[in-house]
Amino acid sequence: MIHGLGTDVVTIARIRAAYERYGQKFAAKVLSAGEWSMVEGAAFERQVEFLAGRFAAKEAMSKAAGVGLGRLGMNCVELRLEVSGLTPIFCSNLTGKPFLHGRWHVSISHSEEVAFAVAIWEE
Repeated sequence: MIHGLGTDVVTIARIRAAYERYGQKFAAKVLSAGEWSMVEGAAFERQVEFLAGRFAAKEAMSKAAGVGLGRLGMNCVELRLEVSGLTPIFCSNLTGKPFLHGRWHVSISHSEEVAFAVAIWEE
């Protein structure tokens, strides 16, 4: 049974501007430590693309869960790429939240201008 569906689209330019202005402080709000380690040594534009995709995915997840980003916490969700796709790992401080149970399906797509994500939360 599907509990929630969320989508989000962000412009790469918006994320680039935030990253240029706030640097690592912005990245730390969006990414978990594990996610940052995946892209830390990459070129600036690759980091921007990665940030945009993760931002869109976590926003889509918050919509599917029916909570705002403030209650979910972007850096409290780590999206790991596995054979089956993106798998979310949640911080321990989210214990007891209903969206921790069930299965998540998360997909991210990029173009030169936007990052788009869809998230489905099911039982």
